[in-house]
Amino acid sequence: MRNGKNSTEMGFLGKYLNAICQDYVEKFQEIRAKHAGGTLEQARDVTSDIQKITDDMTPKCPSDSPEHAESHPAQDTPKPGTDSETSPGSEESSADLEHSSEMPAISELQPEAPPTSPFGLDSSELSPDIDALDILALLIVEKMGIKNADVAASRAFLSILIENEHLPVAGQLSAQELQALRNLLFCYFSGDANVNEKGAQVLALIEQKFANGFFSQARILLQIFETNQETRQNNERNLYYEEMILRLDGGPTKAKPVARNILQAACEDDADDETVLRALRAIEQNANITFNLYLRNLEELSAWQNALSPLPQHTRDYLLDYVPVIQWRALDALSEPIVSQLGRHMTFEMLRRHVQQKLRMCYFILLASGITGYEWFIFSFTQWSREQFNVDVRDVFPVLHRGGILDGMCLQEAMDVAVERFYGPAMNQISIQPQELERAYRDALKFILQAELAAFPSGFYNFGDFVLDQLLPFHYEDPMFACRLHLMM
Repeated sequence: MRNGKNSTEMGFLGKYLNAICQDYVEKFQEIRAKHAGGTLEQARDVTSDIQKITDDMTPKCPSDSPEHAESHPAQDTPKPGTDSETSPGSEESSADLEHSSEMPAISELQPEAPPTSPFGLDSSELSPDIDALDILALLIVEKMGIKNADVAASRAFLSILIENEHLPVAGQLSAQELQALRNLLFCYFSGDANVNEKGAQVLALIEQKFANGFFSQARILLQIFETNQETRQNNERNLYYEEMILRLDGGPTKAKPVARNILQAACEDDADDETVLRALRAIEQNANITFNLYLRNLEELSAWQNALSPLPQHTRDYLLDYVPVIQWRALDALSEPIVSQLGRHMTFEMLRRHVQQKLRMCYFILLASGITGYEWFIFSFTQWSREQFNVDVRDVFPVLHRGGILDGMCLQEAMDVAVERFYGPAMNQISIQPQELERAYRDALKFILQAELAAFPSGFYNFGDFVLDQLLPFHYEDPMFACRLHLMM
């Protein structure tokens, strides 16, 4: 088993999560007792009693894992211990794409009010106004040196930190930029008179990210501002148009050639992971191009599962939906085989992302005025939708356009509705066999390694999209257009 070259490399939030992992339960009991007006011993007793009851009532399922759960702590999550509670889904098979009964919640470009209802221990003896994620947020800001922090401000900041942690480490907001966000949040929640000054600093940062094409970072920064629906729509559309223009018009990469023998060795069907990674590292070094998958670190997950074991089952499940954070990681970041990583990456959410990515590009080309030179993509998308999903795109675009224009939805929300309605049924039936995944992986590697490096814009790429292009064949009139489509921005 090879060692993950960058396995020790963590994002900003990951370092704090590792630091508090082993101490979380003790702090959980301490803070809950403090907010309930009781003692630490009483909190431990209640925790123990609830755990016994929960363990007796909860079926044991060794495959239960929140590996692919969405991580948006400020969203309206069903509350453990209530009638609306739902059991977390088990970890998807590495060879199957499964779809839960509902699409994950939509993330809009706006701050979301931190929930105040209990998500942690469901007991009348404990305070009803602080939950397990609130405590996690308080512990993190305490590690940052902020004592007795405001719960709402801490929770809002945790939401931002988790969104940022999803990004590749090298593509995350810096500690200094996150500090500017934190300062604004804490000023706002405390009623500080300097809130406008702090807000102006963050707005300037947003403009800078927007101008430089760092759209994922810009979206995170925009979430902190409370805006009306019209402003959210305008923000989202501006980001969408600029992103698509940059994808189509971005300049070539200034890349140094990689030794041919290194690339050829990695293209062999029996090439081992070290041989493949040697070629990909050379590409990263010579062209600043990195291929990523969306994964959790299983060692970190195991550590959190063990650390939280004293807590009731529903509290553990709730927390493990968010920690450790799922992150875009380079193929050499973890120690497990690349094909195994691909199997964990291939979730329904990643398939939906793949479909939406193509739908977003096709919609943009349709909206463009005049001849763009990319009309072939519309025809390819039409054929692909029909052959792979039995979808007639003539039914899709009126629904998408009406949702975003007449019904007042944000574009992402309209995309979610359209994909769920038209593509969802066929997506639900897709199953990937191990041998199919292995073959698609090898074919995707050959496509990348035999291509002209200059055709790849520098940046981070979703390697899973190149594999899905092999599993669900899409005809590119210009094969290198796939590079622009799969670039993460």
